[in-house]
Amino acid sequence: MFPWWCQDSPNLSQRARDEIGTAETVYASLASAWEMAIKVGLGKLRFEIPLQRAACRSAAFNRFR
Repeated sequence: MFPWWCQDSPNLSQRARDEIGTAETVYASLASAWEMAIKVGLGKLRFEIPLQRAACRSAAFNRFR
């Protein structure tokens, strides 16, 4: 879920977007960060800024823990 949220992926349903958008806090697994790092390494996921900064920025802005 967290990787899809960060990339604004169409794979994330509208219901999930609404729930995340209105939740006070959203919990994400550390496995999500690991999955993102692997996909960046394989060239399947790209960010305009380094992954660590993109993930931290998105997590903080969207109340992910």
